[in-house]
Amino acid sequence: MIRRPPRSTLDRSSAASDVYKRQILLVNFGGLETSIDIINILGEKVYNIFEGVIQSDYLEINNLRARIKKDGIYFVRAASSSNKSFTKKIILN
Repeated sequence: MIRRPPRSTLDRSSAASDVYKRQILLVNFGGLETSIDIINILGEKVYNIFEGVIQSDYLEINNLRARIKKDGIYFVRAASSSNKSFTKKIILN
């Protein structure tokens, strides 16, 4: 029996991710000053992916594996200047 990964759902009002492809999709953060960070399980910032104003209403972040070298549980946190935030857990192994 072949098991396939679950499909991601796209909620146009927030964000969705496809952990199997190691990508994060942010929707409706356009025009906002936003900081996107990778946080480890201890709450320490490991990597800053993006800092600035997102120009479009859609931002896709690919290839997270290239930015994080160690296996483990991480969180991708996006926070905007208008108190809009999003956190997604990712597991790398």
